[in-house]
Amino acid sequence: MIAYYKVGSAQPSQVVNSLQETIPGQYAYFTTDKLKRIYAVTTSNELIQFDSNGKELFRYNNNTLGELGYIDTANPFNILLFYPDFQTIITLDRTLSPTGELNLLTTEVGDAIAVALSNDNQLWVYDGASLQLKKMNAQGEVMLSSGDLSLGLPSPPEPKQIVASADKVYLNDPKIGLIIFNNFGQYLQMVPIQGITYFQVFEQQLIYRIKNGSLYSYHLQSLLTNPIALSKQTTKSTCINIQAGLLYFLEKEGIHIRLLKN
Repeated sequence: MIAYYKVGSAQPSQVVNSLQETIPGQYAYFTTDKLKRIYAVTTSNELIQFDSNGKELFRYNNNTLGELGYIDTANPFNILLFYPDFQTIITLDRTLSPTGELNLLTTEVGDAIAVALSNDNQLWVYDGASLQLKKMNAQGEVMLSSGDLSLGLPSPPEPKQIVASADKVYLNDPKIGLIIFNNFGQYLQMVPIQGITYFQVFEQQLIYRIKNGSLYSYHLQSLLTNPIALSKQTTKSTCINIQAGLLYFLEKEGIHIRLLKN
């Protein structure tokens, strides 16, 4: 039986306050980590790490594997990069020095659609060929896997993002919602919020953005949704991220950092 969360609503609880910093440059997208460091991918496919004040720290460049499709910074000391064109995962240390490489074409994964770092520094991979969520070690060995996720769900999942947080694993399929698993790859339930383009998880709070640019927080226990008030300029940003009370958003001239106020 499929379990669904209902989605409630509440009044806005956060608004954007004053501008703090701007990191100039031409970037395709970026993400952040819990240490408030920023990882920006340039339009030439180079990864640059900045500190919380916008000072450049380290760079990583690999143009042999195609476009850098995804960065997982859940562990700032073990950063995961995914190059979907070549089905390859690269791991980096905190200085963006390579620590490992795994070509998923050499494993039991038929078609890696989305990947993430697990809480114990293993790998979560959604295999679009078998329609399974798989946990793998650094050598590419499958440690455990879910059942066929096409059974019981409205449609076969096509997740765009995986996030592992605490004892849960979250898959985002914009067409059907967020699919939640435990750390053993067992299906738990689905939150039917459609159209999510990007999301983050902070303990019991889910921060997500939908296609029109609006940003929301959703509490996984109270099931209440709070819109996060944004300026019109920020709403049109191509990339938004929240970390430690700061809102980061991307514009043509660079990455802006603003305070969030209750």
